[in-house]
Amino acid sequence: MQNDRVKREFSSVVGTLRVLNGAEYREREAVWAIPIASRGAIVAHLKVSRDGTRVMPNYPEEQEMRAYGQ
Repeated sequence: MQNDRVKREFSSVVGTLRVLNGAEYREREAVWAIPIASRGAIVAHLKVSRDGTRVMPNYPEEQEMRAYGQ
């Protein structure tokens, strides 16, 4: 039953996601970070390679998902 609730919540949140106008260059990672917001709060950053050709993985978030997600 928990999976059904997660699916419903996910569907409702996805519809509220918006790409914010602006980007931040993160020199240490050599990526552009583009903020993604939902309901007035930044919930994630989409990371794009310096030359804009690839979406880059977010390793800290991926590790957290592996630790807590199923």
